[in-house]
Amino acid sequence: MKQVLTNATIYTGKEILSGSAILINDGVIVGFVYDTDIPDDYQVRDLGGNNIAPALIDLQIYGGNGFLFSANPSIQAIEATYRYCLQGGASKFLLTAATNSTEVFSRAISVAKKYLNEGGKGMPGLHLEGPWINPEKRGAHILEYIHKPTLDEAKKLIDEADGVVKMITLAPEMVDEEIVDHLQSNGIIVSAGHTNATYKQAMK
Repeated sequence: MKQVLTNATIYTGKEILSGSAILINDGVIVGFVYDTDIPDDYQVRDLGGNNIAPALIDLQIYGGNGFLFSANPSIQAIEATYRYCLQGGASKFLLTAATNSTEVFSRAISVAKKYLNEGGKGMPGLHLEGPWINPEKRGAHILEYIHKPTLDEAKKLIDEADGVVKMITLAPEMVDEEIVDHLQSNGIIVSAGHTNATYKQAMK
């Protein structure tokens, strides 16, 4: 289906367009045209002078609409979070599991895989916040699960995740460089957090 969005201020992320329209074909943006150059075979949707901008991506969210994913990893919790994110303008999100037991992390990974394999929308994968953080900066994280990882532990986690873990927050001073390298070489975004790292450690 061909559709054109008109009568809106368009924020592309690089420029602000007025007097222009967005051409959409089968749900995909195919280009921009001036309002005066709209093709005849496009169905017009008037946005009434509102703004239109790219949706946001939430990189760290623990749940939504009454569900805390870590408390009960489930398809229902993911779907509820997806609906919650859409209400706030985020079309994508990394559902986050904070420092917890290996059993909880395993359940979270298993449920996330099932959701994605069944065509679930909005969630590219998981963000694991901890448990490889500094206990002195733990905040609300559960102290008994915080620890310094081994390379074997990191490899086992990556093997189990099989691509579903997209981001890990860790304290650089708690994790050996070879582990960080291994995470990054497997496509995982490494984020520094809950840390007492020196400037030198953080930059490295």
